[in-house]
Amino acid sequence: MAGALEGDLFIGPKAEEHRGLLAIKYPMEHGIVTDWNDMERIWQYVYSKDQLQTFAEEHPVLLTEAPLNPRRNREKSAEIFFETLNAPALFLSMQAVLSLYATGRTTGVVLDAGDGVTHAVPIYEGFALPTQHHEGGFSWARCDEISEASNIPTELLSDLVLIRFDIFYSLILLPFYVRKEYVEQRESLKQFLLRKEGINFRTSSEFEIVRTIKERECYLSANPSKDSDPDADKRIYKLPDDCPGYRNGGGDTAVLLHKRQKSFTFNKLLSTCGISTIVVVRAGLDIPERFWGSYRPGVYFGMKHRSPKSLLTGFMWLLPSLVRPGEPNLRHLCEQGDGLTKYGWVEHDGVNFGVQEIIDHHMKLTTSFVKAHHGKKGGDWTSRIEVQPLELTTHRQNQHIFNHFPALGTYFKTLDDKFVVSDYNHPQSTTKEEVVLLYYVALEAGMGGNLVPEYYGDILKSVEGYTPELGKFTIKFINNNNVLKSSFIQTSLDSMTAASNTVLSSMATTSVSEKQWLFFLKNRNQPDSNPQNFLVYQVHVKGHFSMDIVYESESGVVPSKKLLSGDMYSEMLQSYRDRFSDKFETTFHLEKKGFNKTSIHFAKAALSNLIGGIGYFHGHSKVQSPYNSAPVPYWTSSLYTAVPSRSFFPRGFLWDEGFHLLLINKWNPEISIDIISHWLDMMNTEGWIPREQILGDEALSRVPEEFVVQRNDVANPPTLIMAVFDLIQRHREWLLINHKATLQRMWPRLSTWYQWLNKTQMGETPFTYRWRGRNASTLRELNPKTLASGLDDYPRASHPTEDERHLDLRCWMSLCSKLMGELAELLDYDATRFRYTYEKLTDQDLLDKLHWSPKLGAYTDYGNHSDKVVLKQAPVIPPKSGQRPVQPQEKVRHAVQPPELGFVNMFGYVSLFPLILGILKPDSPTFTATLDKLDNPKLLWTPYGLRSLAANAPLYNKRNTEHDPPYWRGPVWINVNFLTLKALHDYSKMGGSGAVLAKEKYHKLRENVVNNVVSQYHKTGYVWEQYDDATGKGKGCRPFTGWSSLVVLMMAEEY
Repeated sequence: MAGALEGDLFIGPKAEEHRGLLAIKYPMEHGIVTDWNDMERIWQYVYSKDQLQTFAEEHPVLLTEAPLNPRRNREKSAEIFFETLNAPALFLSMQAVLSLYATGRTTGVVLDAGDGVTHAVPIYEGFALPTQHHEGGFSWARCDEISEASNIPTELLSDLVLIRFDIFYSLILLPFYVRKEYVEQRESLKQFLLRKEGINFRTSSEFEIVRTIKERECYLSANPSKDSDPDADKRIYKLPDDCPGYRNGGGDTAVLLHKRQKSFTFNKLLSTCGISTIVVVRAGLDIPERFWGSYRPGVYFGMKHRSPKSLLTGFMWLLPSLVRPGEPNLRHLCEQGDGLTKYGWVEHDGVNFGVQEIIDHHMKLTTSFVKAHHGKKGGDWTSRIEVQPLELTTHRQNQHIFNHFPALGTYFKTLDDKFVVSDYNHPQSTTKEEVVLLYYVALEAGMGGNLVPEYYGDILKSVEGYTPELGKFTIKFINNNNVLKSSFIQTSLDSMTAASNTVLSSMATTSVSEKQWLFFLKNRNQPDSNPQNFLVYQVHVKGHFSMDIVYESESGVVPSKKLLSGDMYSEMLQSYRDRFSDKFETTFHLEKKGFNKTSIHFAKAALSNLIGGIGYFHGHSKVQSPYNSAPVPYWTSSLYTAVPSRSFFPRGFLWDEGFHLLLINKWNPEISIDIISHWLDMMNTEGWIPREQILGDEALSRVPEEFVVQRNDVANPPTLIMAVFDLIQRHREWLLINHKATLQRMWPRLSTWYQWLNKTQMGETPFTYRWRGRNASTLRELNPKTLASGLDDYPRASHPTEDERHLDLRCWMSLCSKLMGELAELLDYDATRFRYTYEKLTDQDLLDKLHWSPKLGAYTDYGNHSDKVVLKQAPVIPPKSGQRPVQPQEKVRHAVQPPELGFVNMFGYVSLFPLILGILKPDSPTFTATLDKLDNPKLLWTPYGLRSLAANAPLYNKRNTEHDPPYWRGPVWINVNFLTLKALHDYSKMGGSGAVLAKEKYHKLRENVVNNVVSQYHKTGYVWEQYDDATGKGKGCRPFTGWSSLVVLMMAEEY
């Protein structure tokens, strides 16, 4: 010791006061005691008159310890407390365990990020699992040193070290990948960084200043934007006497100002709810019967397995008669621009098989698959491609056959005299036409494995392959003899988005006569350092043709097993088709209800297209929050989901999926459970779920740039909660026996989602709600869209403000409060808060006060609104002499009458929400008033269903911009018509005069919707996104067998 201090050891404030004269020691390193004498002195000091002012023997002791604390250290701690300090009782526990207890959990993975070391500690039922514990050299004390010394920004370093920071909830990936020499030179790094700022520290007491600054200034921020402000409050620290000042401080001070910056930031936007609350516990090969499937809805036909990286197969074709210079018309991705007469699944059970029919001009193609469940690698399967040319037949010649198809001009007849509808009259159709078929096998980039072709000349016989997950497998190609020419290529592919272009760049023709040219693939099988992960087999055929593609896993091979091809395939396929028909009738009873075979065929196709549109996607979304200056990638994850449309929306949509599940629940509840679980696992720790899931390169390539980024303040209707409740109503006993644990795993996430909606979407007035995400500054939209609501351009308040009240969102929250309360009671949880909110939101007087417009005589939104708004062309100033003509400016909104706060007096779908979500009491005047308006043809009623906006509304069928046609401003939408029918069906059973009125309107509306959708399917070959309210014709994209397939439940009257 130096100087005139009394004593040779100081602890706490005394040591801090004289730190410049002392040698500083810590009796612990990385949480482990290294000097027991000093540790004992510290414990004695804790009980002294300067601290607790008590005696150790008077109180039991709770003592924490670091992970992997040696047993001898625990024993030594007990020895000191019992024999020296005379403590009456001692409880030792790991900090991680106590932290988990503090969150109300006993099972989870805790990230313990300390000063010198970071631990990831798995805990099960209150016990740490030391064999699964991970320890890393990273610590908060070294984060910024490593970042600056390696010239890597801290934000980039967080990606480099592969960390997803969910405090106390998620698993950190260790060890950290940073350069070793920087970690080993920790002290020299400190000195280097300090010298750069003009500070020269040498002694341990001087370095204690650095530790103090870190302890006081490094923290988790609840508002990073505010706390990272360079003008934030400055901090001043006193330096040793011989140390130069820092920045703006004096000679003995350091001023902490603009050097404040983010370390590894806990970003709620990018943080999952945690591994301890994950819902999906069985995936991939854990569910072998659904491991393989047609999980590529965006292509016309293809197989894949439910894994992050998959072996992919796919189908392409082109018709030589349609090939034009620069227009090869290669079919691969489902595209509306291909102009196919018809395509879609006619039967698909979601597990074992599927049959799809495609009519491309004068050619009928049938794709099918059958799975065989055996072995340990997901089983085997066979796909079949069949070609059948069509014979042109006129409408008049077959009037007696097609009298139920009005206003059709042309049909095609197959060679076996079966008729199919077509609106295309090809002038050169022949009974035996040519087609080029291509079938490919691909390994997704980065998955490992190989593909080895077995061939004879240009004829590909089979492919031998291997992946770490599948093991060894064989794919065989078996076809008949109508092949004019065959070929194959094998090459490398970085992304499946390049598949079509790769095939086209390899395509060539050869002449066999003056009038006949044959297509083939130029051999590109050149040596390449990249893995040859893409193999394409091509055949040019004429007339009737069939090819079987047989996948066999080595794990399922037995000596007596027959090849799933030829007659054996046909017999197994027919067996599955028979079972499908039996199950369909048992489930929906349409034959019993009197529907004819044509209508039942439609219903089977509608269901099958929804089920066949289920895909498996892997990747990450691009997301943004108010705390991020630019979009950032969400975590990488997998999603099992149905899609609204294979051609236009071949990806997952949150609010659509709730409607999809209403039909899937009825058909196969196991699939529903799996889909809901995957969606809930997309939730971040705040409770937000991205409403549109754009996962993987293929999905991203088909989305316009302006729709890619998802904002975490934008919600979506919580239809998944509606789907969960529907599942419980239909399969209550089955769920409690087989999936009660799954419901219990869903509960924390459903509850978090509900709380997030209730908190973030609240309005300014109590018990009101407001969708976020409307653009209040745009002048290009007649009425700024409300994408969050799912109703897009449906008219809201013309000038968005925070004073808006959105009726539909309030009704959704009312319904969810009711459903969450009932789910809580089912699982024996406290339902009080949900019941309270439900009572408030269903208070009829409060609802009327907030949303009933006396002028309109209906429920509606409230906000800063003007009915008199128009899109006007900005005036063009004539050019001066010699100047170029000025291009017309885009139309902008002009308010003829200034907006005022008040009700948005337009009657439409939103006005029906208190009725269709069951909030109105059947004896209330507003129930009768709403019901009376329902069948008014001047409002919503049409012969084809309820239109989305009243025909007398100011914005009825008005364009929202000069480029955007009306979307939810007139057309008939099936999902809202379904909810209306469900409500009328329920109200019709409640008794009273309202029940009679509801029943009458129910039957008329059901008949209108069902008849039109079925009729349009037979006329056009498709189920459509929406239907014209004036003609009933299908509009929007097709096929749209997402929520439009709910017509099957309407036919079955299953609500």
